[in-house]
Amino acid sequence: MVTPDGCTLSNPASQEPTINCSQPGGFTALVMVTDALGAVLGAGSHDVSVAPQPAVASPDAAAREKAAAQQAAAEAARQAAAEAAQQAAAEAARKTEANRVTAQGLRDQGTALQQQGKLREAVAKYRESLPYYPDPKLEAIIGQLEAEAVRREKAAQAPPPEPPAAEKPKPPPPKSAPPPAKPAPPPESEPEPEACQITGTYDYLHPDGSFSFALRQSGNQLDGTLAITATGMGAAKAGVRGSISRGAIRLTVIAVGGEESTLTGTASNDCRSIRASWTMDGETQTFTLVKK
Repeated sequence: MVTPDGCTLSNPASQEPTINCSQPGGFTALVMVTDALGAVLGAGSHDVSVAPQPAVASPDAAAREKAAAQQAAAEAARQAAAEAAQQAAAEAARKTEANRVTAQGLRDQGTALQQQGKLREAVAKYRESLPYYPDPKLEAIIGQLEAEAVRREKAAQAPPPEPPAAEKPKPPPPKSAPPPAKPAPPPESEPEPEACQITGTYDYLHPDGSFSFALRQSGNQLDGTLAITATGMGAAKAGVRGSISRGAIRLTVIAVGGEESTLTGTASNDCRSIRASWTMDGETQTFTLVKK
């Protein structure tokens, strides 16, 4: 007999039986020996302490646990790398947009200076924008503006032409002689010839587009074509006709659909550039056209 309930005796005929209990703790084992008729031949008791056996994982279970842990660590590393890549891409996009805005602001300042004829200052602003947002097209424009600035500086440093020698006064005619006849004025149909010819291609270059006037001068009349290139809008052409008088230019630009707009300007003394104002749709733009 085994007490308390929940305990069992294995190998009861052995001198070293095993007691299994469902709960851990201390117990008293009472052992009684009887004969075939049930008569008690002897009895004894013994205190027994029951403790749970530690669980021992099988090699296969340990390997599976190790593989699962490695897989979880790899997945966590992959997610961390993906989040880091997303953050880096977002930061790069933010920085690129900030650089583009900074570069555009500098180029707008350069455009305003170029329209005022301050080519050196305009070039400085354009160059300042390039580290923020590189643009090979703008670099080409900078080279052309620098060449034009050098040409203007040399022209400004050239000595002015010597004035014509003063003519000696003529002696008065004899009193008896009739006064000399005044020369006839030139006919009004023949305007005064210009000092130089407005013939060739005159460009206005800008990071967002360009104007290119191909002009021909015949007497005081001008005609030609205009090619316009704008970023994101493609190219367009128009006809041009007008006149020049003592360096003052007036052109009518005729679009393909027949719309007309007016451009006025003043040519430099050597006809290498034209300071122009163009009125389109009620707005006036001022810029400098440079001869190629």
